Amino acid sequence: MGVIEVNRGRLILNTMSAGKGAGVGKIFYNVAGTFARMVDMSIVAYPGGLTAINTVRRTENGMSIAARFGGEASNIPGVGQRVYGFNQRAKTPGQQRKNLVRLALAQMRNVFEILPAAKELRYNLRTGTLMRNGENAESFAAELLRNDKARIYSLGRTSLVHAALTNELLERIARPNGRARIETTVAWRFCHASRVSPGPTAGRGLKQT
Repeated sequence: MGVIEVNRGRLILNTMSAGKGAGVGKIFYNVAGTFARMVDMSIVAYPGGLTAINTVRRTENGMSIAARFGGEASNIPGVGQRVYGFNQRAKTPGQQRKNLVRLALAQMRNVFEILPAAKELRYNLRTGTLMRNGENAESFAAELLRNDKARIYSLGRTSLVHAALTNELLERIARPNGRARIETTVAWRFCHASRVSPGPTAGRGLKQT
């Protein structure tokens, strides 16, 4: 089973003994993330180190937790996760948004390293649909997720949604004032995408920016 320990006001989550498959680690991270939020604590990387697979999974789970809680990242990345510039002492909304951006960039990089073809995807927030070249790409996305590497790293549809949103926002940075607006926009979009990502049409009625 997974183990949750409390050490100096921080949670240490070890899922390496939780077994393979069935998303067991994700369940533990969701439980720990909810608890950490309730008691105002942080989740730190397992001191014994993370496997290559777990560095990806931990970033994915950390991204999901942050999105679910309005952008607040309680899951502090380990060195191997390559979440560069993460502020472990973030307190203000602005600092939290910057951390969410850094998690989003690392999550997108991981997805594209594992599934390069995922770079072609975009996400329509209004309809809750993954798109490719202006057309519905749900079947294409499902095919990508059947890839052995995607299954090993436990990538899912939400992984593709988050990566697609970040990729689109990066393309907008070059526009006037784009860099100044990206942190707020990333936080807004991820918070809504985490609600509409289960499938097409789930997000009807949401306003796009």
